[in-house]
Amino acid sequence: MQPIDIVYVLGTGSNWSDNEIRFSLRSVFKNLTNIGQIFIVGEKPYGLKGYIHMDHPDEFPSTNADGNIIRKVLRACQDPRVSEKFLFINDDHIILKPLRADRIPPFHKGDMKSFPLNYFSLNEWRKRLYKTMIALEEQNLPTFHFDCHTPIIFEKEKFIDTMSRFDYASGIGLCMKSLYGNIYYPDAPCLAEQKKTVFKSYTLDELNLRFEKPILLSFNDQGLMSFLIGAAHLGGGTQPVSIFLGPEFLKRPSQVS
Repeated sequence: MQPIDIVYVLGTGSNWSDNEIRFSLRSVFKNLTNIGQIFIVGEKPYGLKGYIHMDHPDEFPSTNADGNIIRKVLRACQDPRVSEKFLFINDDHIILKPLRADRIPPFHKGDMKSFPLNYFSLNEWRKRLYKTMIALEEQNLPTFHFDCHTPIIFEKEKFIDTMSRFDYASGIGLCMKSLYGNIYYPDAPCLAEQKKTVFKSYTLDELNLRFEKPILLSFNDQGLMSFLIGAAHLGGGTQPVSIFLGPEFLKRPSQVS
């Protein structure tokens, strides 16, 4: 099987000098096989090596974050250097176990029509997800929730065609993965134990248990980053993240490009 490229998009929202993508890339290099080139579209992280950069500014206000992501992925789709199929990964995704890049499933979290209405009122992103559900219904498409913060494989022509069918540029926009997934992944598996999140502080023992089974991890500022910083300063080889990603992963960001 021909290797597939990896595409990240990067904005200006990092509170940690873009070290999020450094940790994500280290997990990619350690645990993903059958990968080609790595592309970063958007901001250019300082001092990072081993990737191809495509400059692309945000075109929409921060209230339409997904619109900015879509435009950057479209930029990648228009570049002949990018493989026809590519793996889209966010900078706060960690690959925990050995996987082939071309075999990562397109997970969803169930049919959005079965979610209680108050689920969609928590924040702007969930309001955007609700708007996405309505847009899918208007085109008589399934309404599964693919925006569950996991990597996903896109095909360039299919992605371009999908985004041309929806008005993702207006208002708060639409959620990219749910648009694509409900057209091209009708038999996608429902996400269960394959991924865990770290959105708050955990003890090392709690993290060890939390990382035992999943293949994927996503994090936010309050969760994994604080742990990683602490673990990096501890420098031990028996910490939970070290077990899955190796001691190289826990080096301070300045030590590994």
